[in-house]
Amino acid sequence: MLNVRLVYDIISYLCIKSGKRVINMKTQQKFVAYYRTSKKGQDLGIDAQKNTVKDYTKRIDGIIIDSYEEQESGKHNERIELHKALESCKRNKATIIIAKLDRLSRNVEFLFNVRNSGIDICCVDMPQLNTLTLGIFASLAQYERELISERTKKALQAKKQKGALLGKPNNLRDNLDQAIENSKATRKNKAYDNENNKRAYAFIKSLKEQNKTWAEIMRELNKAGFYTSKGKTFTIKAIQRVHLLFDSKC
Repeated sequence: MLNVRLVYDIISYLCIKSGKRVINMKTQQKFVAYYRTSKKGQDLGIDAQKNTVKDYTKRIDGIIIDSYEEQESGKHNERIELHKALESCKRNKATIIIAKLDRLSRNVEFLFNVRNSGIDICCVDMPQLNTLTLGIFASLAQYERELISERTKKALQAKKQKGALLGKPNNLRDNLDQAIENSKATRKNKAYDNENNKRAYAFIKSLKEQNKTWAEIMRELNKAGFYTSKGKTFTIKAIQRVHLLFDSKC
């Protein structure tokens, strides 16, 4: 019986000796590439990921039949592009490939999505990764998330016992309202103590007693060289603010 493998090896050897290239009769492994970046820019850039994946597939004589890019926008990202990539893998009987596991190893949703899809995964920086090790990563990530959640609860409970105000909506609203009021009072006192405002008010009051209009007062103020607290010429609105500020103190 003819040994096809032996014949192929002989042909390959002869072609190499003669400087000719043999066309690989093996079926190329198909890949669907999935690239991911975060808004914070903490991960390998898209271009770098593409180069890494391209070099790897070329090295093993694989072929990228499809690719998807995703920018994570927050904790509850829907990973639309990941689902598209997994569907493409199912349709084409391909393997999903990523450049670097890195921070994705702590992302429970990503790990479980890939594992539960039944799709083979290839990670360039961790070639030994498979569905079994992926499941282990997923379990560890889930455990880490639960551990962090429990630690956070205990820390908040400890703060509460010490009398600290926690981030309840009512407390936050009250604190915010108080901060706004304090800020307004500070700005008002600063404006009242400003020398430009004091001089301008004396002139404004004098002109008001002469029944001058706001437009007339504005012209007189600017003509006389008065300036606002910020060193600008007066507008009618600025004059009214100064007048109201000092009248409310009287």
